[in-house]
Amino acid sequence: TARTNQSGQVILYTSGWGGASTGNPASPGQTDLWNVTQVGTQPAQWLGRVFSGDNSHSSWPTEDGNTLVICRETAGGEVKLYDISNPGSLTNGTSPLATITPAGMGLEADIPHNPVVVGNFLFLSWYQNGLQIFDITDRTRPVRVGYYDTYPAASTSSFQGNWGVHPQLGFNRILLSD
Repeated sequence: TARTNQSGQVILYTSGWGGASTGNPASPGQTDLWNVTQVGTQPAQWLGRVFSGDNSHSSWPTEDGNTLVICRETAGGEVKLYDISNPGSLTNGTSPLATITPAGMGLEADIPHNPVVVGNFLFLSWYQNGLQIFDITDRTRPVRVGYYDTYPAASTSSFQGNWGVHPQLGFNRILLSD
């Protein structure tokens, strides 16, 4: 994902699965932040790294560029919100602002995949848990404000269900990939 921040920089967010294959969520999978504003005339400038756990797969910044949402694409994986307002200060010990888990929502331990932020709303594809929508006005306390079950069949351990969301056509026309 690449986005222009409020300073006019184009920032590329590269999610790296990383970490051990043991399923240990503390394993240092990462997402790197790169300034690619002048790509073509200058090399990309590495800004920092968020260590979000193994199987970190997809991410999306908030519109102000100060928060990054990262999904751990694994059964029971969580979604974490990180303060990235100062990327150079991020360390392996940087704690998320908030963590969203399927258990915390009373849902099956399915796989989060594709986050998209529009304004103060976070749209999440959560495979067999369908579409989950959160108000993230307070980045430390996401509030689930809506959902749509796209896969009412019995739970499996596979990647069936909603894996993509596109809410940019307006909130009355949300496209989902199932």
